[in-house]
Amino acid sequence: MRDEVYAQYSEERDNWLKRGRLRLIDVLMRSLPRPEGEAAILEIGAGVGQNVPTLQRFGVVDVAESAPMGLAALAAVPGIRRIYDDPVPFACEARYDVVGAFDVIEHLEDDHAAVRWVAELLVPGGHFIGLVPAGPRLFSDHDLALAHFRRYSARTLRAALGPPLEVVRMGHFNTTLFPAVALPRMLRRATPGEVRASPPRKESATVPAWLDRIFGGILAAEAALIERAPLFPYGVSLYWIARRRASG
Repeated sequence: MRDEVYAQYSEERDNWLKRGRLRLIDVLMRSLPRPEGEAAILEIGAGVGQNVPTLQRFGVVDVAESAPMGLAALAAVPGIRRIYDDPVPFACEARYDVVGAFDVIEHLEDDHAAVRWVAELLVPGGHFIGLVPAGPRLFSDHDLALAHFRRYSARTLRAALGPPLEVVRMGHFNTTLFPAVALPRMLRRATPGEVRASPPRKESATVPAWLDRIFGGILAAEAALIERAPLFPYGVSLYWIARRRASG
C-alpha cells in the first residue's frame, strides 16, 4: 500500500469499523479451546497494532509487519513479545497456538503458499483465524488502492485454507451495512491488477460521531449474534476459524 493509504488506516484505527472488527476478533478468540498454560499468538500483517490489546487478553502476542509506518507504530505498543519485520512468508522457528490474519491474505499474490506457511507455524491442533474482504464482484478502486489481489467468496476462501488446515467455521460479517457498501462499489467495479493513469483512492470509513456510534452498534450486534452461531448469507467481509489437524 502507498504511504498515504497506510496513514489513512492509522487515522481510522478507532472508528466504527475497527471497533466492530475487534468485537468479532474477541468472539473468535473466545470460541477457541484454551491451551494449557499461556497461549502463544502470532498476528501477521499487524498494521499499526490496533488488534494487539484484544489478542493479549488471550495470551502472549508476537507480530509480523514489514511496512515502515506499521513497524514504527508497533514499537510503541506495550507488551508485544517479538516483532518480525520480514515480509510473509519468512523463516520462523517459533510455533504458535493461534495465528491471526485480519485483512491480510488478500494482499498476498500467492495466498495458498502463505496459508501453507501458516500451517507450519501452528502446533498440532492450533488455529488460524482471520478476516478477508468478501464478494469478488465488489472489487473496485478501493481494493486497488489497498493493493488487494482479490476479494473472496466462501468457495475461494475454503480453497485457500485447504489441507493441512481444516475449516472449523466460516461466515460473513458486516451484513447489515452491505447494501450501502455494495452499490457504490459495484458502480465503480475494477479488475484485479488493473493499472490506472491516476492512483485509485481508498474509501474513507470516517463518518460523523453520531453515525459512528450507530454503525458501531450495528457491528457489535452482529458480533453478538455470530457468537450464538448464526450464519449470515452475505456481507462485506468473510471470517474463518481453521485448525491444523493433530496429525498434520
